[in-house]
Amino acid sequence: MGPLGLFPYTRYLAVARVLRVPSMTPGLRELLDHPELITSIPLDTIPAMLGDIEAVRIRLLARLITSHTPATPPDEKAHSTDRLLDPAQAAALMGVTIRWMYHHHRTLPFARKLSRRVLRFDAEGLRRWLAHRHG
Repeated sequence: MGPLGLFPYTRYLAVARVLRVPSMTPGLRELLDHPELITSIPLDTIPAMLGDIEAVRIRLLARLITSHTPATPPDEKAHSTDRLLDPAQAAALMGVTIRWMYHHHRTLPFARKLSRRVLRFDAEGLRRWLAHRHG
């Protein structure tokens, strides 16, 4: 690390921006769009670039973990908590008995055990499961 706490490659990019010197090393966006450019990166700059990428990755993960907003889109979240069915309603939709629902609830991905004695089934999850099973 340099005296400013920056990696040498980062310091080079900061100076290049100030002096308006075009960088000879492709940027991350260019590398993502054109992976063949990776072979043009000088070997001595790769460790610093990897360090910078890891630092950004860690900061993004920290922001994601500490954010108070859900990572799922609002529409998708609304569907997941939209409506819970009791075993009789779910059994009627599936064409099975209520007893079958209680017996197999552990294998059904849309089953929600709310307490020791309360079992419910997510309506949207059941709909998706049925669509997937029946193609």
